[in-house]
Amino acid sequence: QWSPHMTAGGRLPICMSTPISRKDCWRNCCACSRRWLPAVVEQVVAQRQLQPLEQTPISAEVTILRDGDRARLVMTGAYAETAYGGTWKYGLVVNTGGKRVELDQWSAGPGTEVRLERTVDADPDAISSVEITSGSGRTVLVGTF
Repeated sequence: QWSPHMTAGGRLPICMSTPISRKDCWRNCCACSRRWLPAVVEQVVAQRQLQPLEQTPISAEVTILRDGDRARLVMTGAYAETAYGGTWKYGLVVNTGGKRVELDQWSAGPGTEVRLERTVDADPDAISSVEITSGSGRTVLVGTF
């Protein structure tokens, strides 16, 4: 569940697991009990729609979350319904601190939707880009951070 919070510096999106908290309200005043808050609250560092480097039937969006001193990537993607027939292999690659790491692979065909969550042993601010690669390793989508 996404919860936007206002700070002196502006909007700070926070991702929290449910249940958020127990809320007791009287007239115009509400009080929240912290005992129902989740143990982990993750800060959204960045969110990008990945851009195609060539014509491709796949689209994807990546959200980078701070998970302690590590980064958690959440990628949602879709393969067009009217795309080329057959099934194709794709990979999720992150570039951080000069290292290129493949986090996962999957197969997709017309109408396929995918959601991946992977953790990277790197500071979220160190991620320079996230890529979707074809089965041959060629980058087809990229998002820079």
